[in-house]
Amino acid sequence: MTNTNTVNALPDVLELPESLANQVGEEYTNDAREYVWLQIVRGEDDVKELVEDFIDGYELEPSADTSTIVTEFITHTMAIRRQQIAALKEAGFSGKSNLTLAFEKLQQQGVLALEDFGCCNNCGHTEATGLMNEESDRWQAYVFFHEQDTERLIETGETCLRFYCNYRHICSDEEWQKLDRAQKEARLDKQLQELFVTILVPTFAEYGMTVEWNGDVQSCMMLKNAFFFRDL
Repeated sequence: MTNTNTVNALPDVLELPESLANQVGEEYTNDAREYVWLQIVRGEDDVKELVEDFIDGYELEPSADTSTIVTEFITHTMAIRRQQIAALKEAGFSGKSNLTLAFEKLQQQGVLALEDFGCCNNCGHTEATGLMNEESDRWQAYVFFHEQDTERLIETGETCLRFYCNYRHICSDEEWQKLDRAQKEARLDKQLQELFVTILVPTFAEYGMTVEWNGDVQSCMMLKNAFFFRDL
């Protein structure tokens, strides 16, 4: 069975070289190993940027020797990840997660679905709203999870989904402007409830996931049994 444990598992063979472990400190060795693996699983492939972030994050001596050691470790980790991906595909993995497949199905149903999108909740909503409005006739709503959500998804198989709907699929601009705030919220609430029941729940269920929501538009949906995959 393909899931986050099989697709993104950190291999036991991946170890920090002794010279780097000594610089990081024994108490942070495993954390450093997991940190690099997480970035690469997310599809980060800019070695120079990864090296700089690692040196800054673990407050290492910014020397040529340190850069060389970190570069070698990150390059080695990428090679291991590519080997892992190749083995998964050889065993029949399609190269798409159940979440990606569900998001593709949502887009076919008029829901703009965005993975690993935006650095945070506010930025994600702002950017998703802009994209939705660019093709307003096409998108009746959007759903996304941001970069911080991605980390949780990789580690646990669960993530928060942020969402909103397009009022232009409820009524015309002219009608919308005549509504007061309470009426607008009521219309949006009703539309979101319908989308949740008729599109989101069955689509995620089709790919083996469950999604929970308390019905409050200020609350995110909780998606479970999902996994993230990005090729390298």
